[in-house]
Amino acid sequence: MSTANQKKNNIKQYLEFGMRLTVTIKFGPKDEYNLQCNLIGIKENQFMLLDMSQKAVEDLITRKTSNVSAVVRGITDTDLGHIIAFKTKIITVISRPTWLMFVRLPYNFESKPIREHKRFKLDIPITLEHKETKSTGTLRDLSASGCGIYLQEALPLEKNSIVTISPKLEHFPKDIPQCSVVNCRRQNGGLLIGIKFEEAIEIQNDLKYEILDLSFES
Repeated sequence: MSTANQKKNNIKQYLEFGMRLTVTIKFGPKDEYNLQCNLIGIKENQFMLLDMSQKAVEDLITRKTSNVSAVVRGITDTDLGHIIAFKTKIITVISRPTWLMFVRLPYNFESKPIREHKRFKLDIPITLEHKETKSTGTLRDLSASGCGIYLQEALPLEKNSIVTISPKLEHFPKDIPQCSVVNCRRQNGGLLIGIKFEEAIEIQNDLKYEILDLSFES
């Protein structure tokens, strides 16, 4: 799929408070610094507000960052999981009330969908089984190629762990393909797990209608 070049006014549809962003600060041709930030604020048509880790603060405290060029990248929470990237400049870094970085909203940005299949947002119970352990969680999203599950309690899962899932969906395919973990990350005291189906499932109309009905109920 081709990468789309889009204007500043459209970037808001890809941004979500709390999303993880990678910032590459370009001090010079061979002088770069990478840091991970969370988006915590936006001033429309002006700037984005990013938090900074203690390590980034320690590394950058003696360096001039105002008006320095940077490249920002992130993966969005859209149905197709777009990756966005843009060039910008740092406006300033402040230390109170906490260490924060202000960067200009870009005039142009690049976006590209990274998922092949549309993702349906959900909020329904699901049972996940790994080896001899079962846990009940919440099915956050579902596509033909995988799903996202939130567990309040942590399980000993890692990338490529094989799991079995049983969502509370009447029309979910009975012959569930093998499922494997593609990523795990802590969120709000629990665990957010990305699951990949080894073979894509067919999301037929009955299942689509059931998902639609559940979205109205939630």
